[in-house]
Amino acid sequence: MSKQTYVVEIHPSALKELAAVPKKQQRQLDRRIRALAQEPRPPTARPMSEKRFKGLWKLRSGEYRIIYQIIARRLIVLIVRIGNRRDVYKRR
Repeated sequence: MSKQTYVVEIHPSALKELAAVPKKQQRQLDRRIRALAQEPRPPTARPMSEKRFKGLWKLRSGEYRIIYQIIARRLIVLIVRIGNRRDVYKRR
């Protein structure tokens, strides 16, 4: 049985955050995001423990973090935030 592929969707605000990242890091983040379609829970990803982030996952990419939600019943990975590790966890 082959593994199912997820659809990766990026929230419009996360897309803006990605556009603000330097080009080199954008390419690196893009590779990580695309890989989530095949493996939404890679070994380096961690579920977020803080109560306000319940149900979200975080994935490191250098100094940047990808915050996302896995909607398994619909095979969707929804990227909700992308940013520098200093800022990405702050409230908007």
